[in-house]
Amino acid sequence: MIKLIKADLYRLVRSTGFYITLLAIALVNGGITYLLTSDFNEGANTSFHELVSEEQGGYTTIIIYFAVSLFVIIFGHEFSQLTYKNSLISGASKLEFILSKYVTILLAFMMLTYLCFFSTVVVAFVRFGAADMNLFVMIGNLLAVGFGVAVIVSIIFSLAMLLLIVTGSTVVAISFAILYHIVIVIVQLLLHWQFLTYLSFLDFGNLLDAPLTFNIAAPYVAITFVVISLSLVFSTIAIKKKEL
Repeated sequence: MIKLIKADLYRLVRSTGFYITLLAIALVNGGITYLLTSDFNEGANTSFHELVSEEQGGYTTIIIYFAVSLFVIIFGHEFSQLTYKNSLISGASKLEFILSKYVTILLAFMMLTYLCFFSTVVVAFVRFGAADMNLFVMIGNLLAVGFGVAVIVSIIFSLAMLLLIVTGSTVVAISFAILYHIVIVIVQLLLHWQFLTYLSFLDFGNLLDAPLTFNIAAPYVAITFVVISLSLVFSTIAIKKKEL
């Protein structure tokens, strides 16, 4: 499985689309951060730490749209072109193949998330300086929140991966990833089903920058683990039914 992950990462970093995506999210998020900070009164004593902390929770929605391109590069293109069969024919098991794809997607999303954070830090530093910055605390917070955001985004794309295998359509998988949160929110507003709160994974991402108690985090963590596990299991079952 390690060899498969290394091969996927090698193809990813040699892809022009990968660097275009990284550049795009850095520019877009940096621009959004700059525009948001323009609303602050220059005399309001807004600090570097306050700005970075405030912006952390809002990344999930931004990242998911840029994550689409990385999903296509890592899995969508390979599956639509049927080149995934080469890995399976060469001896990799179906489970190893699915796990390697998920791990590669998660690693790519972590890179995307940390770059997004970095663009906010740069803008915050330029606009407000870093006199109040505790470097070690800030880095620790960003690493922890970044990993959490990447995992949350990967939940939706683990489901998209299953849809892609079952339907064979990259368009269906991408549409699902983009519309998932919107549909969940609309259904929740119309039907008032409170349990959908735990399936609105992007909302959980927006909570990551605030102190979380066990009672608040436990249901989200449990559902995250269950959804990812089931997605990978059913993806493995689905790909076993595909002809080589």
